[in-house]
Amino acid sequence: LRVLHIAGPTEVAQVRAALTKEAGGEEPTWYRVLDYVENMGDAIAASDLVVSRSGATTIAELTVLGRPALLVPYPYATGDHQTLNAQSMVDAGAAWRLTDADLDKPLFGDELARLLSDPARLRTMSEASLMVGRPGAAEELVEVAMETACRSGRNTDVCEQMAAERAKAEAKAAKAAGAKAAKAVRLAEAARAAPVASVSEPVPVPEAEPKPEPEVESALAQVVEV
Repeated sequence: LRVLHIAGPTEVAQVRAALTKEAGGEEPTWYRVLDYVENMGDAIAASDLVVSRSGATTIAELTVLGRPALLVPYPYATGDHQTLNAQSMVDAGAAWRLTDADLDKPLFGDELARLLSDPARLRTMSEASLMVGRPGAAEELVEVAMETACRSGRNTDVCEQMAAERAKAEAKAAKAAGAKAAKAVRLAEAARAAPVASVSEPVPVPEAEPKPEPEVESALAQVVEV
């Protein structure tokens, strides 16, 4: 297990001190605390599970990169919009959601352990996240800007060319849209239907003959955005 904790410049010293204290006086090598990451996309892409707030930009990055997430909405966001963002990811089967208060409860660790110990569930969440992503968002914004200019009566030739290209693209996209939507529904249903072990009622594990465990190298990065 490897953890990458991005604490922010104002709290990084406090987080490191608390971590060192809990670890017995020395910061563990597997838990790295940084104040800032220049390219957050690289950190997210390298993660098997992301723990973060659920602002719009964070959701956009998670879904374009197809990363499963444990989302903790910022409770003081205007109109509680981060909870709505997080819930949309949960509904799509791409994330799990906890409240800010849950971070100080055993539930937080229990949910982390449950997700990290279920690679199949993480893969399903990753696929669902990709289905939600809109990697062509920048191009869509450019198109909206051009359409606005066309309605003003300028750039007639360019506007006619855009209309022809749009019709061709829409015909192609319509053919794939149905399949994509159906797959998203299946992934969401599969994620919601996955069995969840009760914290208060441990699931019995059948006894098995001891087997030699193969050596496994695991590189797992977890991003916490605050």
